[in-house]
Amino acid sequence: MDYYMKFTVEGLYDLNIIERLRKALLDIDGVNDVEITEINRVSVAYDPTIVIPGQITAKMRAVGIKPKRG
Repeated sequence: MDYYMKFTVEGLYDLNIIERLRKALLDIDGVNDVEITEINRVSVAYDPTIVIPGQITAKMRAVGIKPKRG
């Protein structure tokens, strides 16, 4: 069963960074889906038995995105 986290983020300036973020998050074992629904909004579906939320936010920061929950 997937859990979902939704973020308001800073740093999604163009399609390249959006695709880089999507790929980086999907590379995390346990992340099953990433939706970027509108500018600065990201939703992540993940398996909590495999990945913890801190791994998701750390990966976002690693590609230059500043996550805020909500």
